[in-house]
Amino acid sequence: MDTYKSSPIHSPESPFPVTVIVRGYGNEPVRLIAYSADRTHVVVGGGDRAKAIGFRIADVFEFEEELFADLGSAYSAGDGGALKALWGRARPLARKTTSLQ
Repeated sequence: MDTYKSSPIHSPESPFPVTVIVRGYGNEPVRLIAYSADRTHVVVGGGDRAKAIGFRIADVFEFEEELFADLGSAYSAGDGGALKALWGRARPLARKTTSLQ
């Protein structure tokens, strides 16, 4: 995973680490920490960098407390329509991290 450190996106001016919402299996919202990124993947984990994994950048979003709570409620209720609409409101990490454009 250290290859991400040498990526041109990961620099001293980098916004990492940052809390994010990840779209997990079955559209489950998961609060994780993003440690680094390249143009296609973001390395995320629950706090232990050594156990971090890569997710497609398309499935990693800026963290917003209210949206995360709403996503969690819709997921718990099994409301696929609400989940789809809520994920549509999520802001991709790329918008926050200008060097990812």
